[in-house]
Amino acid sequence: MDSTPIPEGTRSTSSIPSAETRTNLTRRFPGSLAWIAIGNPFYLVSAVLLLYGIYRVAVDPRFMETDSKQVIFNFSALQLYEMLLALTPILLARRRIWHDAALLVKLEALLVMAPFILISHAVFLEEGLGQSLCLTGAGLAMVRLGVLRFGLPQLRLPGPYILGGLIVLSLNAALPLLFRAGLDADIEAWQSRHWLLWIVVLPAFTLLPIVFPRQSESGGTILERRWLPFALYIFWMIGTGVHLVCINYVDQVNYRRDMALQPHLVAPAVWALAWTLFFRLSELFPAASTRVRKCLLVLPTFAPWPAFFHPDTRVFLTLTALNAALIRCGISATARAVLAAALGPSVLRRGRCRRAAGRWVWSSGRS
Repeated sequence: MDSTPIPEGTRSTSSIPSAETRTNLTRRFPGSLAWIAIGNPFYLVSAVLLLYGIYRVAVDPRFMETDSKQVIFNFSALQLYEMLLALTPILLARRRIWHDAALLVKLEALLVMAPFILISHAVFLEEGLGQSLCLTGAGLAMVRLGVLRFGLPQLRLPGPYILGGLIVLSLNAALPLLFRAGLDADIEAWQSRHWLLWIVVLPAFTLLPIVFPRQSESGGTILERRWLPFALYIFWMIGTGVHLVCINYVDQVNYRRDMALQPHLVAPAVWALAWTLFFRLSELFPAASTRVRKCLLVLPTFAPWPAFFHPDTRVFLTLTALNAALIRCGISATARAVLAAALGPSVLRRGRCRRAAGRWVWSSGRS
């Protein structure tokens, strides 16, 4: 057996594409073609086209006779596609095609909540169809997570992220049933629950990664990057937000025409996502400069402003007061400077953050 050592320059790298590969592709393909060759965005394009193809087939009246059959077909096709998304990265990882494997893992995380959007419509069809699809969708999602966890040893999801993902999955599985039960029992009571989902539940789950322990690099492949678990969790939350938007749309079309999605409902989730990115920036971009952190801090500062134009100013006042409280905690000199620029210089000069912010937002809300 030949035991000749492999030269360092020809050894198979564990992270693909490597820096050398990126340099060669940049030289061979000018401009944006190099980005296409390196990033391979056609996976995302293929996913969009496949979902659109499933939709076009399902809406053909000659293909399915009833709405229930259309929902079952869409649900089954989507589950089959997601199972392929879970199995293909394993095959790619065995051939050391790490970049494409990681891209498919992220695509699966982005679509894992999509079947429950279909169920939000199915709960108004046959009796028991929604419950069956919810249990099936949750079970298959857990199976895919297990396949990725044990089929990709390089994908090391920490326990807190797995637990948070299971809680988010349970929330999405329960939302269609809560939606139907709330409308059957009391429409006004469901409106209060719907408001709490946007204002409290979604921002709280989005802020959850802040308390998760910091991750360290465990290997050279992109699947072992310490930012990947955080990115997957954010994709789960984005899917949850889209699910709530679709529930709001179904409610608006079938029951209340005045239930259009308002910007003040989305503002807390955007605010929570901005602060989560700020506090986890060192994990995502260890080499981020102070200027980058300052620019990123602008997002939570101005996230409450879409709620400013709504007649109910409670959301705007609460988010602005929370920003002021963070100033008082002294999160950093940069944070204090940027937030003070939005709240007024008197906040820092007088050292009375809470009262100054309260007077400022109160006068702004009344003007």
